[in-house]
Amino acid sequence: GIFPLWTPLIQCGFPIAAEGQMGLFYLPNIILSLLLPVRWAHSYANLLHFLIAGWGMYAYLRQMKLMPAAAFIGAFIYLFGTAYGGAYYNITSLKTLAWFPWMLMIFERMLSGVRLWQVLTLAFLASLMILAGYLQVAALGFVIFLVYALLRLWFFPDGVISLAGKWTILFFLGLSIALGILISAPQLWLTFQLAIQSNRAVTSEGYAYVGSLSPLAFSTLVFSVFQGHFNGNSFYMGVFPIFLFIAAVCAGKEREERRVFRLWLWMTVLSLLLALGQLSPLYVAIVKIFRFYAFRTPAKFLVFACFGLSVISAIGFQTLWRASIFPNEIV
Repeated sequence: GIFPLWTPLIQCGFPIAAEGQMGLFYLPNIILSLLLPVRWAHSYANLLHFLIAGWGMYAYLRQMKLMPAAAFIGAFIYLFGTAYGGAYYNITSLKTLAWFPWMLMIFERMLSGVRLWQVLTLAFLASLMILAGYLQVAALGFVIFLVYALLRLWFFPDGVISLAGKWTILFFLGLSIALGILISAPQLWLTFQLAIQSNRAVTSEGYAYVGSLSPLAFSTLVFSVFQGHFNGNSFYMGVFPIFLFIAAVCAGKEREERRVFRLWLWMTVLSLLLALGQLSPLYVAIVKIFRFYAFRTPAKFLVFACFGLSVISAIGFQTLWRASIFPNEIV
């Protein structure tokens, strides 16, 4: 029955709500805490977000016209691979990321015509990502989401979309994110007040490169035991997805899923370039241009690369499925 804005249990007192990771204003936390004892609410929140993430991935892949079996495989690989299923940063990160595939799904629906409910739903999902407890992961998710939207509209559209139509969609995307930020204003204001009194307020450029992904971490794609040498950063999703990835690469150009494959191949490559941090000219250029040094550990972008690999694996599964049913169409 206490609203924990402050705790006396850390040093001489600490504004724990401002720190953000407890997710004080996060709606699922509030609802579960009202319905269940605190320990139960905390535990079942973790299970709930695995369900949300898997269901969201399935919904997105179905929206991209993948068959149900392929969408299930993609969601399964993403959910139980190392990116989501245990080798990422912490459980608060996973709560934040659970809403990312839902945002992609709503955006895909906007391509056939923007509706008010889509704008409001996208704003609500953006606020959930912000309030879930890991602001940096939410910010990275918005960056990747924007890159996805730009690539989807200008390079991988379903059909012909006028220039005015593209800018209209981007306008409503921006409006949705702005509304999401407005909904999250209480948390953001508290966090800002804490941040300007922390060491994040006086960081240098070198701070933005701390936690860059080591190129040696690519070995975890096959050898999962190596992840302990790379701060838990891992690509491992099992051996089976590697064969599915190869199948997707070999898919015929006439396949409708080829467009989705190319889109997520670019998204995966861009995510990896950002995750490499100081070893990536792209990431270094962005840091130097914007002079924003408050976020460290660019390796966090790795999860979006793993998301892309899961999508591509689903496409590979669909390719193999079609090849087995229609053997004359094998390329």
